[in-house]
Amino acid sequence: MSQVPIVCPQCGSKVINAATKVNSLDDLKGAVCRDCGREFTKDDVIAQAQKTAADIIRQALGKR
Repeated sequence: MSQVPIVCPQCGSKVINAATKVNSLDDLKGAVCRDCGREFTKDDVIAQAQKTAADIIRQALGKR
């Protein structure tokens, strides 16, 4: 399985400050973007995961 970076929906940064290594959605509680300070939510990560999955499927099917 590959790792997918969590991107800040506000500024696009891939750098977050979290209390622990993020292995599950619950680990994101209190995580914030290091660049703009926006707090991450579970919904942010779910939306990004859905988009990434859709992009992978489109690419596998040869659709761009």
